Amino acid sequence: SPYDFPVFQAGPRVCLGMDMAIYEAKLAAATLLRDYSFTLAPGEAEKITYSLMITMSLCNNKEQTSHELNVIPSRRTKKA
Repeated sequence: SPYDFPVFQAGPRVCLGMDMAIYEAKLAAATLLRDYSFTLAPGEAEKITYSLMITMSLCNNKEQTSHELNVIPSRRTKKA
């Protein structure tokens, strides 16, 4: 649906580069997930709460002012 991600607008004048931008974002995410594994930073798991928003996003403090999670990336070893 063109209304899923409003950055590209909707209606008769949608962004011409929308399909390419979404493809590039998927490719970048797939490459990161293929080459790296991610673990939460020490002490980060205890701070996680769920926000009271309708989408139930994660927060990392009780005041629900931050939605950032600190992760530690580590390169995966390639299997021969």
